[in-house]
Amino acid sequence: VVRSLTAGNPVEGKEIEFRMRGGELTTCSFSAQTIQLDQGPCILSCVENIDSRKRMENELRQNQSFLSDVIEHNGAVICVKDIAGGYKLVNRKWEEAVGKTRDQVLGKTDEDLFPPAEANQFRQNDLEVINTELVIEKEEILQSTEGSRTYISIKFPLRTENGTVGGVCGIFTDITERKKNEERIR
Repeated sequence: VVRSLTAGNPVEGKEIEFRMRGGELTTCSFSAQTIQLDQGPCILSCVENIDSRKRMENELRQNQSFLSDVIEHNGAVICVKDIAGGYKLVNRKWEEAVGKTRDQVLGKTDEDLFPPAEANQFRQNDLEVINTELVIEKEEILQSTEGSRTYISIKFPLRTENGTVGGVCGIFTDITERKKNEERIR
């Protein structure tokens, strides 16, 4: 701080720990600059306690890590699309089922990734969620890396800050073996 001010450079938003009267440490944002007054050069500084902001940032990081773990490490295939149908998120199981990586998928639509019949099926179900603003449950067929697979798809609207539908989340459970067993019983 002293070096910066001596060189004539202001200090802006530097995080510094201060020890309070009671001995506890608190994190503050410190800003300072030199100014010239009639009495000579002075330092104008501002100290803002940012402990609560730091706590909230830490909680946000923990929540993001938790949600990322839930999405990545469960057994379901998960994806998130924007209102135009562009993929915003796919999990590891989605990559395995479809045989494409995130880098190949994000920003693309079903029409870019799947044969027309499949793409149309997926988009129509997404549009039903967007238009009705309801959760839907449907069977969807996917030509995957393992051949034709049947999934129970649960799709629900994702809302923007103002409450409008801004996208769709899909969670898919593979029921191919169950369908084969049902067919054998029939």
